[in-house]
Amino acid sequence: MPVEAFDGRGYVSREELLRTDLARILHEATGPGVTHRFSETVEALEDSGTGVLASFRSGTREEFDLVVGADGAHSRVRALRFGPEEDYRKPLGLAHAWFTLTERPGTPPLDGWFLTHNAPGRRGVEARPGHPGEQEVGLTFAAGTLPSRHDRAAQLALLDRTFADVGWRAAEFLAAARQADDFALDTFDQVHVPRWHTGRIVLLGDSAWCASPLSGLGTALALRGAAELTAALRAEGAPGDTTRVPAALTAFERAMRPRVRSAQQLPPGRVASMAPKTALGIRANALAMRALQSKAARPLVRRAFASSEHGRTDTPAEAPLPSPGT
Repeated sequence: MPVEAFDGRGYVSREELLRTDLARILHEATGPGVTHRFSETVEALEDSGTGVLASFRSGTREEFDLVVGADGAHSRVRALRFGPEEDYRKPLGLAHAWFTLTERPGTPPLDGWFLTHNAPGRRGVEARPGHPGEQEVGLTFAAGTLPSRHDRAAQLALLDRTFADVGWRAAEFLAAARQADDFALDTFDQVHVPRWHTGRIVLLGDSAWCASPLSGLGTALALRGAAELTAALRAEGAPGDTTRVPAALTAFERAMRPRVRSAQQLPPGRVASMAPKTALGIRANALAMRALQSKAARPLVRRAFASSEHGRTDTPAEAPLPSPGT
């Protein structure tokens, strides 16, 4: 499907930013006023009403006016203050491994395309362009539970069993997974938390509202959430008067809830189309992709995307993002 199919605002976007590049950009944008503590983990959070005392694995303790849990779908902050992950996780029935393949002489070129190969049994193999000399690889399959995230040998063994007979470039990708230093494996889930804040502790991004990678909106929602939280804190005067923090968190949640509800409403058949179960389903999915690009269907699909979270281009009304270092 070419980018031009829906003016770059449909199934395929005109722009793509690799997560490593985005992480670097955000890290550089924070400036000297922000302290980064790598290889550190919060172990306890005590909210006194006027501040939050955080205890870290290193043994240090420090009080903050506000704690933001932006630590992903498996959030430690959420587990400490809102309850176990199982209370909020909604599995979608699929798992996905992703990593970077370094091209070598003889590596098949992608020529700028994102290529996908499906096999019966709800299995998919994908490759997309990365940095020069690299390809970003994905392996999708049906699963509800996975080996421990800390047991890479068990994860790789599961992939070997699952994709042994898939064909195309599966064997090449399985070998590359063993060499990749950015290998990751996780389930496709959504996160539904009834209330995103308690006292002076607030959840942000996937820790609060993961819509799953199938939504295509994870990064956009996280960044929008950060902007809305900043706007709410400034609108309430919280930076100068920390007693206004709880009111700001309420305003932030009120602003973001409609967006999150929209993003979490996956189109009918979205999960099945990602990894069809049968050979017939694979053929039907391919025909559907072609049909969506027909002259008759394009205007309908374009309007559907324009009215969804994908099509929204408005910005937070209250205040701009803080300047670097603030």
